[in-house]
Amino acid sequence: MISKDVAKVLDTVGTPKKAIQGVPYYIVLANPLYYRDFQYICCDVPSRDTLIKDDDDDEGNDCEQSDMVSIILHMAYIPDDVLEVFNFESGFHKKFKPAMNSYLVKKGKPTIDARKALGTTPKAEDKPKGNLLMGKLLKAF
Repeated sequence: MISKDVAKVLDTVGTPKKAIQGVPYYIVLANPLYYRDFQYICCDVPSRDTLIKDDDDDEGNDCEQSDMVSIILHMAYIPDDVLEVFNFESGFHKKFKPAMNSYLVKKGKPTIDARKALGTTPKAEDKPKGNLLMGKLLKAF
């Protein structure tokens, strides 16, 4: 994904002088300003594929625009095995999920679909609806 030189620099960078403190993590897409700027539509938005306009006639990849935003922002947490097969191109979802499942199997963990079947992932109705609320708030401005 990145050159060895860039990886070396990233590995050796020290602690910043003005690091964010007291916050365990920061969810960029929870901020309505970034949410709008990235033109991100969360996967819990009903019929989100009808809200996303992309520049091709392939209706099977409409959600990739928003999914790509999330993947890029969380790339540091995606295993290297998965990133090695990941390409920034239309249709990336055909390789990404199988690569994640392969990684999980290799680590002895249930696959994404197995987790859904076991009920270990949140059901749509149980997921927080914060992004829907943010979308409505953005319309008000």
